[in-house]
Amino acid sequence: MRRAYGAFAAACAAVLLLAGCGTKSGGGGDKPPEQAPALTEEQARAALPDGAAMPGWKATLEPTATAMNDLYKSEACPTNGNQGCDDARFYGVSTFRRVDGKAGADFRLVAYGSEKAAEAAYDTLWRLYAPKAGPTARKVDLGGPGDRGDAVLGTYGYQGGPGAVAQVRVGTALLWVEATGAREGDLDAALVKDLASRFAERAREAG
Repeated sequence: MRRAYGAFAAACAAVLLLAGCGTKSGGGGDKPPEQAPALTEEQARAALPDGAAMPGWKATLEPTATAMNDLYKSEACPTNGNQGCDDARFYGVSTFRRVDGKAGADFRLVAYGSEKAAEAAYDTLWRLYAPKAGPTARKVDLGGPGDRGDAVLGTYGYQGGPGAVAQVRVGTALLWVEATGAREGDLDAALVKDLASRFAERAREAG
């Protein structure tokens, strides 16, 4: 009897977490992680970098955000059927030129109705935007400014100046930075990381 009980106890311990063998259920279990709220139009606009967030740069287009429609879907998600824009609520843009004229940065945002929708769009849109940095682009480590992020640095345009693309998810929004330089040395990985971090921080504060 003692040997049989010992075998039962060992088996029970092995499956305890899965089956709750011989234990009383707590009932509640772990709570699911709290989901980030969807941004309002005003919050989407506030998430975009402005002049105060970009010292040393001059705004060429002040932050603007508007309700998503077919026109903006074709701009933000220029794929077959506008894949990547499901449950997209707002589209926002701001653009800057560095005061020395050597670099430019475009910030864009799509605000979704849920984190699930933003995450579902992530890979589709990254496959679309990453090639803009050129066929020889290399990965840039952003250091985790958001919930998820990727960046590449390569060449841009026919003149072969440096170009970079970064994509970051912060809660229910996807953010993009497209940066260009006039010539080699005008844009590097440190600047790409800095621009993406500024944008992610703005989005966190806005939400």
